[in-house]
Amino acid sequence: AFLQTRTALLLRAYETSEEEDIELLKKEDMNIHERLAVQLRMCEKRILKATQTYAGERKASVKGDKSETAAA
Repeated sequence: AFLQTRTALLLRAYETSEEEDIELLKKEDMNIHERLAVQLRMCEKRILKATQTYAGERKASVKGDKSETAAA
């Protein structure tokens, strides 16, 4: 639960959404440094989202294991 909450907070700290980042990359007037910064930001967001999903799945499996143990 902590990891899910933490990743959600980190994702909210970004000023742009992933869709906005994709639109930024379509611009041709960006220099290489700006383009790389946007790409890095997108990768960070994807990692955080994947971590959030993983943490949720793990939490669900742990809760499932506890309910199976309690039923036995």
